[in-house]
Amino acid sequence: MLLNNIAIEAKSVNKNYNGKQILHKINLSIVSGEIVSIIGPSGCGKSTLLRLLSLKEKPSEGSIIVNKDFGSLFYSPQTPVLMPWLDVMDNLLLPFRLLGDHKDTNLENVVFEALETVGLREFCNHYPHELSGGMKERVVFAQLLLHKSSLAFLDEPLSSIDEITKYEILEIAREIWTESSKTIIWITHDVSEALYISDRIVLMSQTPSNIMKEVKIEKTRPEMNGFLKDSYYNDLKAEILKLYE
Repeated sequence: MLLNNIAIEAKSVNKNYNGKQILHKINLSIVSGEIVSIIGPSGCGKSTLLRLLSLKEKPSEGSIIVNKDFGSLFYSPQTPVLMPWLDVMDNLLLPFRLLGDHKDTNLENVVFEALETVGLREFCNHYPHELSGGMKERVVFAQLLLHKSSLAFLDEPLSSIDEITKYEILEIAREIWTESSKTIIWITHDVSEALYISDRIVLMSQTPSNIMKEVKIEKTRPEMNGFLKDSYYNDLKAEILKLYE
């Protein structure tokens, strides 16, 4: 049984594939409303852990409990899932139509508002092949904004985006989560990205991977210009990178 403020709890989780151990004795609790980034070397099992935490897969050993109060979960894989035959508007409306909510006369207005928030309203009639990588990621954040669940799992959502666009989307993401109080588990290779978006960073080792360390961000996140120059974040980044030397 979980305490009221705990969203997810993993206890002594192991994961094996074809006889090879990928994850070893993972113990992790995530508090409701937290933004937690998971970083580590390529191939260390970050995406595997995300699938386990989101209940997409089962552990080989150990247990994962998700607070039932969160209802359905939002999960976004590394490549955005967009139907190529639907434009942006219809991609965002699709889940509601599948659930039978399409009769809501205000639904299109709600979707337009989400597109406005992520800066894509004028692209509502564009198809996925007409969108850049950054635009597709913005659609993912619009999906997240519209999704009723307060628990979301994002697997390297900004990995294919240039640095300038990345921080524009991070600003949007921060605004969304500040207003919605969603609990977010976020996979990334980028230490600066993790420091900018997270309340806590989980550092994973090489395989068989376990949690080497957890870094809690004690300081209120500044705006981008202040973040890039802030010695607190620069020192934390150096400390994290040193662990992987």
